[in-house]
Amino acid sequence: MLPVWREKLRHEAQFWPQFDALAQEILARADPQDRRYAQLRIDTMLTKNAPTRPGA
Repeated sequence: MLPVWREKLRHEAQFWPQFDALAQEILARADPQDRRYAQLRIDTMLTKNAPTRPGA
């Protein structure tokens, strides 16, 4: 889904603020026992499909 989402952005700079907000919401709603797994899945998804974070 990330490649499609990025194609629809007006500007690539919109990606990180939107993604970070959604990822934080997912992690906040996850059961405490599942947060580490959720973070690992988010990190894997980003590694495969996201642009490099500015300043990283």
